[in-house]
Amino acid sequence: MIYLIFIVMRLDKAFRVILNSPIFSQMTVERATDRSVRFGAQDESHLRIFVIKASANDCANLCKELQSRIQIIERQQSSSNINTAAKNDTNELDSSSTSNSINRIRKRSHSKNDSDTEDNTNDLSKKSKLIETYRDGNKDSSDDDDDSVESTKTGEQETNS
Repeated sequence: MIYLIFIVMRLDKAFRVILNSPIFSQMTVERATDRSVRFGAQDESHLRIFVIKASANDCANLCKELQSRIQIIERQQSSSNINTAAKNDTNELDSSSTSNSINRIRKRSHSKNDSDTEDNTNDLSKKSKLIETYRDGNKDSSDDDDDSVESTKTGEQETNS
């Protein structure tokens, strides 16, 4: 799960927003002087340099908070990159093992009854992969999946009676 972190600046007393920018991992934050903080941010569609002047204590706190948020974003991106790389590796392994098992199943089915169907196999790992793929593709409609299974079961009962 990736969270978006924004920096929002408002005018004093007027509360008009003068900056609403996402914080990103390559964002530079530095203390320009004792009483100012300089950072790069996105204003509308352009990257710009902003300098905020405030008390020394406020500048220190702002600089520290911005840097901690940037580190959080960098950790999230590195962990998501690792997770996607791991998923890609497992998907490649799963697809190669599945294709090998399908070839073996087809050879067996041809030798037994000359049919191309592989639905009669008891390969549970293949069925579970199909179910996981189906569930991953339909995460938003998890309640609808149960209803469709029940309607299928009742439809089967009606035809069998």
